[in-house]
Amino acid sequence: MDIGAIELVIHYGSPRQVSKFVQRIGRSRHNRDESAQGLIITNNPDDEFEAQAILDRIREGSIEEQKIHDGSLDVLAHHLVGLSMQIGEISVVRAYKLVIKSYSFRNLKIEDLIDVLDLLDSNYLIFFDRTKMTYWKKGRSFKYYFENLSTIPDILKFKVFDSVGKKIIGSLDQRFVGDFGDSGNIFVLKGSQWRILNVDEKSFSVNVEPFRGGGITVPYWEGENIPIDFKTAYKVGSFRNKVKNGKFSLVNKLIEKLDFDVIPDENNVVIESNRSQGSIVIHSCFGTKINSTISTTLSSMLSSMLGSIVDSRSDGYRIVLSSSSRISEKLFMSVLTDDYDLQSIVSTSLTGTHNVNWRTWCVAKKFGVVGRGAIYERKFARFLYERYSKTALVHESLRELFHDKYDLQGSKKF
Repeated sequence: MDIGAIELVIHYGSPRQVSKFVQRIGRSRHNRDESAQGLIITNNPDDEFEAQAILDRIREGSIEEQKIHDGSLDVLAHHLVGLSMQIGEISVVRAYKLVIKSYSFRNLKIEDLIDVLDLLDSNYLIFFDRTKMTYWKKGRSFKYYFENLSTIPDILKFKVFDSVGKKIIGSLDQRFVGDFGDSGNIFVLKGSQWRILNVDEKSFSVNVEPFRGGGITVPYWEGENIPIDFKTAYKVGSFRNKVKNGKFSLVNKLIEKLDFDVIPDENNVVIESNRSQGSIVIHSCFGTKINSTISTTLSSMLSSMLGSIVDSRSDGYRIVLSSSSRISEKLFMSVLTDDYDLQSIVSTSLTGTHNVNWRTWCVAKKFGVVGRGAIYERKFARFLYERYSKTALVHESLRELFHDKYDLQGSKKF
């Protein structure tokens, strides 16, 4: 859209990425010979440093690398069905030679293409003759093809109805309802706690009542946050160091209060332990994807060695590990300095998690395994993951997760 009348864009909070901020302020002052104008209002110490780092990168002409998806098997499935509709019976070799001419599929192996055809055939979307190594369309091909023209997930919304106040108070997406929508669960909406009475899937509504109790664990759920890349996080670390040493005129009360001997910055990782809370905090300016990879790896390895669950959370600047069992410094350092096959550890640790269940569900829709209007349910999504674990469906789910949320190469350098 061209919004030419806007003179100034006010951005509340950090934009988190150079590309996002440039695009958003770029909606202002759409006139020849004028420059876009924007103002960032920060509301916490991380935001302040992050916004400064993003502005610094804009001045340098530095922008996040836009990594394209390589070998998306659900997209491949859609094109293979399209080829059969356009050409009729087509040989596997001919389809493969056509597909690998595309840059996005330049590295595709013919075995992966055959796996996709097997999956499409098992769901009655094509006929695949393994003897002749040819395939052709079926009656369902047309409906599947035209219902899956986009790779954007089709996310349904549920209305939240207050059964006491007799009014709609908001909405929840199907991922949250599918993961946490059991009767009796407590969640927070618009600053108040609500207890789920039931979920009506026909009317797409969640019936709730106000909850006045205290001390209830609210299910943790986080939306698709924009990741902070390594270069921005690295700059944030640099600014921290400069402020602490009086070399940068950025007022930040957090840095002034820090009593660490070493500041967590671009060159130093600081690890602190809180025994009373059973937690370890790793301050690391590595960005969202690297910290997420390290967090998942450490959580998985420590859990297996302790014999009890070690929970983990992370953002662009820190990792938090917590457990009911004591994590000794000796054990922690041995895990931290060991050698790993990060791909296999992260893949294994993802089994049963909300992220992989949801991604599997979305990919299953794009493969035609799940109907377009189907409502997400975590138990069924988990079943799909197990049922199709050796097929192109789960391979694609994991590929997308690794592309969007993890950085194996960057984590190896850590």
